[in-house]
Amino acid sequence: VLGVPTNLPLLRRIAGHPAFAAGETTVRFLEEHDLTGAPADPPVPREAVLLAAAAELSRQAHAEPFATGPWRNLGAARLRYTAGGRQHVVEAGRSDGGLTLRLDGGRETVVEILSERDGRLHAAVDGEAVSAGLAFDGPDTLVTLGGVTHRLAKPPPPDVDGAGPGGGEGAGASLTAPMPGTVVKVLVGEGDEVEEGQLLLVLEAMKMEQPVAAPHHGRVASLPYGEGDLVPGGAVLAEIEEP
Repeated sequence: VLGVPTNLPLLRRIAGHPAFAAGETTVRFLEEHDLTGAPADPPVPREAVLLAAAAELSRQAHAEPFATGPWRNLGAARLRYTAGGRQHVVEAGRSDGGLTLRLDGGRETVVEILSERDGRLHAAVDGEAVSAGLAFDGPDTLVTLGGVTHRLAKPPPPDVDGAGPGGGEGAGASLTAPMPGTVVKVLVGEGDEVEEGQLLLVLEAMKMEQPVAAPHHGRVASLPYGEGDLVPGGAVLAEIEEP
């Protein structure tokens, strides 16, 4: 069940306990078998992360036909998720059979979205049919496989303290993305000294490349995104500290 909290995880733990199968049930069954505490988060299967990434990219493509990323010829993108206390990185590219996805630097997997409706996602993963529950909770994606729901959380955009006008003494200048896009080139690194007008990175949005240059001389204090990363509108791309 997506979207509404249920006691299904507890019921599965009860049904799977040997004492329950043997009929040894009492009014204190939960306490006697230490089932009152919150269960540990189940491990997130590889397919759940890949399906979340494919669903997100599919929605972006339908929402904006000129979007950057893997739906462009020769395009590529990188998506990040947090699940089970671990961060996962999915590198995505376009292929004849759908999307070519690489999870955490591992092997490539071809994922093709066949249909998505009424909270169900039907896809082909390396040619094998997969059906999963699908829901969105703000920026997060919930994928249900085998009756278990996994939350794939999107890390929030970097928050650069003191950035921008009025940031206080010693504050630097923050450079933000005017719209969603993909970082296609990064020419500096954190800690580098830069001159006013020096090109820092290139953002691609709406099929156009937008150069991002240093507003003044200083040091690169923050450079949150790398080449291939998808960037939401308004995200801080870089922060330059005054000398």
